[in-house]
Amino acid sequence: KESREEVNVMSIDAEKFALAVVSSSNPDLSISDKVKLYEETVEFIENHNQEKLEEAKQRVKDWLI
Repeated sequence: KESREEVNVMSIDAEKFALAVVSSSNPDLSISDKVKLYEETVEFIENHNQEKLEEAKQRVKDWLI
């Protein structure tokens, strides 16, 4: 192919992001709810990061074909 598409993969730090989410959450949440929110957020961001990485890998494969 004539031009190369730049492939950038922005990875979000799942733990730092989860801490920010919990810190900005409703202060009336119980500790167990905050822990659950943290865990769910980490899992969500890790899945998000993996999806973005797979998309980038596919773009590279498509470019190489």
